[in-house]
Amino acid sequence: MKVLVIHNILWTAYKAAVFSELFELSKSGDIKIEFVQIAETSKERIGLSKVNYDNHRYPYTLLFKGAEESVNPVKAGVALINIVRQSAADTVLIPGYHELSYWIVLLYAKLSRRRVIVSLDSTMHDRSRKWYKEAIKRFFIRNVDGGFCYGTRSAEYLHYLGMPLEKISVRCQTAAIDVFEEALKQSPQANWQSSLSRKFLYVGRLAAEKNLERLIIAFAEVAKEHSNASLVLVGDGPDKGQLQILAKTLGVSEKIVFAGGKSMQDLVEYYQSAFCLVLPSTSEPWGLVVNEAFIMGCPAVVSNQCGCAPDLMIENATGFVVDASSTETMVIAMGKMLRLTADQRLEMGLACKAIISKFTPKSAAAEMYKGFMHSGRQDDISTVKY
Repeated sequence: MKVLVIHNILWTAYKAAVFSELFELSKSGDIKIEFVQIAETSKERIGLSKVNYDNHRYPYTLLFKGAEESVNPVKAGVALINIVRQSAADTVLIPGYHELSYWIVLLYAKLSRRRVIVSLDSTMHDRSRKWYKEAIKRFFIRNVDGGFCYGTRSAEYLHYLGMPLEKISVRCQTAAIDVFEEALKQSPQANWQSSLSRKFLYVGRLAAEKNLERLIIAFAEVAKEHSNASLVLVGDGPDKGQLQILAKTLGVSEKIVFAGGKSMQDLVEYYQSAFCLVLPSTSEPWGLVVNEAFIMGCPAVVSNQCGCAPDLMIENATGFVVDASSTETMVIAMGKMLRLTADQRLEMGLACKAIISKFTPKSAAAEMYKGFMHSGRQDDISTVKY
């Protein structure tokens, strides 16, 4: 069996880790795999960090330099058709249905009698749904042969769009763990244990869908009772200026640090020094920063809109799930975190490490390999646990 894996951007370090493991599996297995990357990065990630080419320990073809959005979709589609035409692959993995170029590849692959699998990370909860867009997606799904998805919620959504359960392969979502594991070997002691401060951490884009205005308002309430609390926002984005103004208006600007974009290596120190990660997003297909935090033994307060909530969050054990539309629930959860003793916080960190130990690039690659081998069969998505 020969598989052509098409991916959108090189920037994603966790995909680089998974593809590297997948390539290792293919070297001694029955499946031969080719990899194609459409572009280097996306416009929204340029302000976060640069592409680390060293993460990609597998052979790949890069079609275009720069951001994916700057590439004409028809030009991208033609380039992908040429790749498929020259490939001996009988199966093509497409990274979604949201770009015209993916539709072009789907059409050509079906005309050339290739099997097509779609990769999906969207959920019913990550954004509002319009009937006509859902109808278009259903048409796309009817014309593919299988689906790979990340976690329980994306599997449910793929089934909702019309894919039979037996064609759905649910694989775990994983972070690029090498950097974090190496840091833990060198410094196993969490920095928060040597500090009186109680630091909340957010990592990601400073954009509307991340719900950071609500987070800052909630933090301002929490800070009234807990004077040693602080908040660090790692990342950049279009909302940075107005968030800084809001922090100043609420009188908490001295307790909030806007740290800017950081590399994966730099993030290690932030996770180690954080008492708790907060991900308040109103739209979040998964929430990979939760994986990263858990590797470092850092629990989380996560909104109910995040795709990882049913798979990673255990109430009072790995953290708390809050209503993305409720400041009050966020205040309550953050307050609960701050009232933990050092021993309770340490116990919660160990629970985080335990649950995330199964969410590895090696596990994700094995699940993808199995999906290719067995046509993405899953008997019952409701029983999927990692």
